[in-house]
Amino acid sequence: MNTGELERRLGDVLRQRAEDAMNSTDTQTRLETLERDLPRNRPRVTIGRVVAAVAVAATVAALVLVNARGDDRTDTPAASVDTQAAIEVASEFVAAVAAYDAGRAASYLAFGAEIRLRTATEGADSMAAQLRWNRAVGWLLLPERCEHATVSAPAPAVTVACTYAVHGLGSQRLGRGPFRGNVLQLTVVDGKIVSGVEHAVPGFEATMWEPFTAWLLTKHADQAAFMYTDWPGATRPALTRRSARLWEQNVDAYVAAVRRGDAS
Repeated sequence: MNTGELERRLGDVLRQRAEDAMNSTDTQTRLETLERDLPRNRPRVTIGRVVAAVAVAATVAALVLVNARGDDRTDTPAASVDTQAAIEVASEFVAAVAAYDAGRAASYLAFGAEIRLRTATEGADSMAAQLRWNRAVGWLLLPERCEHATVSAPAPAVTVACTYAVHGLGSQRLGRGPFRGNVLQLTVVDGKIVSGVEHAVPGFEATMWEPFTAWLLTKHADQAAFMYTDWPGATRPALTRRSARLWEQNVDAYVAAVRRGDAS
């Protein structure tokens, strides 16, 4: 028998005996019994001592019971959260997105997970279409680091902030960027990403997205309707295969126009 088992059994015995003592120790009843049994000529001081003894017995029994219960009680630690494992999951997800590996990226997502990007909200089922569009527009995600977010979701969830730089819409070919300061905030529970939101810096929009859109609407407005789901809003790209082909063609044409001086 190990020490822990011995201590537990001893605690059980002490607790049971203490409870028996408490149940059988009634000061008033014992006093009345003693008064009947004592000879009438016994000095009164003896009864006083007996009363004190009975009271002490009751107190000791109570203390033993409390101590036994206290010793038997163990503090249950809060559920452990593996922050480092969550960071690794987030890092692997970002790496998969950067590599256009839709299957691997989707494997890190929990059922029903949604990732709110700057142009769309994606889940496991739509990851392939999103990464197809990323590749078509030359969207290069350059991972930097992932770390535990300053403000995190309550346990057992862990919120991880992944920073990265990006190229897109031909920015690398034009000598613009990379555009830094972007953050993808991912919430991980039990090794799976349950939600995410992208916080993008405005540099890319002002330098690449807006000039490209202005050029496209001027030169190829007829194609734009197939390239955006919110047309004529021109803020949410369509993720169809046809759209991907049109995006790739027009990004190439835009880069050529900028080099000629026909676009900004």
